[in-house]
Amino acid sequence: MPRLPSQYRQCVACRNLYFRSDLFRIIYDRQQQTVQLLQTSKEKTRLFGRSAYLCRAMACLQTAMKGKKIQKALKTSIPDDILICLNDALKGNHPGGYTESKNL
Repeated sequence: MPRLPSQYRQCVACRNLYFRSDLFRIIYDRQQQTVQLLQTSKEKTRLFGRSAYLCRAMACLQTAMKGKKIQKALKTSIPDDILICLNDALKGNHPGGYTESKNL
């Protein structure tokens, strides 16, 4: 398999490649036991941990939720508030940025 440039990531639902800035990033930090949502790559926040990327299509969010693709990619459960933030952001109701959920 050819190596991809570092700015491309794959959506967990549709498996298409996109620029990293076009995707939502969901991060699981095992040490702190937190799941975090990064909605834009322009933020200066550096987050480490297992990541899953989701494109900005409502169909992909529904596919990911139905098949538990985000949970499988992160190997942990996803809190409801993260899924609600994703849903709101895709509908245009969420301002964007960074969301954190603790205590898994």
